[in-house]
Amino acid sequence: MNRHCLICESGAILTKDAAVGIVLLVGIAGGWLQAVHQARKDAQGRTCSAIEQCYNLLLAGLASVVPSYHSALPVAADVTRYQFGSFDCHCLRCGAIFNEAEQG
Repeated sequence: MNRHCLICESGAILTKDAAVGIVLLVGIAGGWLQAVHQARKDAQGRTCSAIEQCYNLLLAGLASVVPSYHSALPVAADVTRYQFGSFDCHCLRCGAIFNEAEQG
């Protein structure tokens, strides 16, 4: 379904659900990158094969997903509370916030 702004009729609409998904994705990616960076620093003194190094980096990244998700949840709650309030949609062109029109 194509959403359009009620004020400027722009199609650049961000829904509350999409915003939460973006925040969680960025939070998990950030945690993943920090864990991989830390694993690389920890492995600098050791000699291991390339496949072993890749495996260790993958495991470090995967181990960071759940903690990163839990730390991103409060940020997602803040986005929904302060950016959307009780509304469902946010126009990226004019900044209007509104609920989706009921289709009858």
